[in-house]
Amino acid sequence: AAVAERDSKTSSQLWVATTYRALGSGTGTGAVVPKTDADGYLRQAAEAYGRLLAKTGDPDVTRFEPSIRLQLAGINRRLGDWQGAREQLDWMLADPGRRNSLEAQVLAAEVLQGAATAAASSGDTAAADRLFHEAVVGDKAAGIWGWAQIANRLERQGISAADERTATARSTFFEARLQLVECLVGRARLPGAAADTRQKRLSTAETVISMTSKLHPDLGGEAFAKRFERLRQTLAQE
Repeated sequence: AAVAERDSKTSSQLWVATTYRALGSGTGTGAVVPKTDADGYLRQAAEAYGRLLAKTGDPDVTRFEPSIRLQLAGINRRLGDWQGAREQLDWMLADPGRRNSLEAQVLAAEVLQGAATAAASSGDTAAADRLFHEAVVGDKAAGIWGWAQIANRLERQGISAADERTATARSTFFEARLQLVECLVGRARLPGAAADTRQKRLSTAETVISMTSKLHPDLGGEAFAKRFERLRQTLAQE
């Protein structure tokens, strides 16, 4: 906090923002921070990033702006500020040259899904239905791929279990498939949906799991396989 107050240099403010973000992350350095304090650190990180974005014309800020906005979008997602996160991502993806950023695309899908879940909890069924759908198929006008396209693109690139170079892509592929199914189940559970519509969504979710299992029998390893099995059980109950 003292550094933030007395040193306005871009490098110092970046250090402050990164430190606060790490403390609120819940992992690494932030693993020892009580959960009750984590959100406070994330808000301080957001304020620090906001101060940087306000320094228009600063060449260092211009150079790091995409990274700053991506970090800010992630913080807003963690805090449940879906609109704030979406604004940062819209800026990022407005440039076609940045649309191939897998990190940005995954974050965009997470934000849409999180906003959908929040809308469902608040009783805004129409918004939840639209947002769950966009989380799956994307928002073409905004340059957002959605979980289905994220998974398809990664699968076309190759995600061999024997190739350690694709480990991150492979993990992201299975996560995308899992979240795609979660979104389909979320839509199916929304009140007011016709019985045949609900059944179609659940059947599609079941097909996603079965096709993933057929093409990738190990289902991404033990941890992912257990999560897929829990989803299978959920679909059986539904």
